[in-house]
Amino acid sequence: MVEMDDLPSVQALKAHYPADYEALRSSVRGLPADTRADDVRARTAEVFARVLRRQIPKADAESIYALQQVTRSYSAALRDVDARGCVAMMEGDSAPPTIAEVRRPDIERADMSATARVLIQTATKPAPPPTPMPFEDLLRLSAAALATLPERDQDVTIAILREERDPRTPEENRIMCDFNLALTDQLLALPPREGGAKIRAMMAMN
Repeated sequence: MVEMDDLPSVQALKAHYPADYEALRSSVRGLPADTRADDVRARTAEVFARVLRRQIPKADAESIYALQQVTRSYSAALRDVDARGCVAMMEGDSAPPTIAEVRRPDIERADMSATARVLIQTATKPAPPPTPMPFEDLLRLSAAALATLPERDQDVTIAILREERDPRTPEENRIMCDFNLALTDQLLALPPREGGAKIRAMMAMN
């Protein structure tokens, strides 16, 4: 736990969420000595995911923007490994086990930095609840994202969205992964404060 305490995200957890930090310590200490590094990361991620779900509604625009950049990086890396996991991550679900296959030092560093930022900001200066995005704004963003896809993929995406269902095949998952990445790109192309505000507004629609 000493080396883990050096990580920015763990330092933020220790400083502002002592009960969650103790839960992390207990979880990691309970693992066998020969536990693989990926299993330790997975156990650690569970604790942080639980705290982030609780704190994200209080995250400000810039913090959410930084966190969305990380989600986009992981999801893009998952596209050719686990398209279904890409869709799940982009739609706010927990990271799939296959995240271990695409983990890179640069994404991990960005992840720790963004997570620490959210934890510190929401503990010290929580943002007020966002106003849900008007549906017309979501339609405009979706249309702009759709326009970046091949025509056939556009047709598949529209059919899935109209039917309000999950993708059913590997190809549908790949297409919806691409659509969700394109939708996120519309938001991340904006300045952090503006893009982050729109991401918060979109999250508030759920």
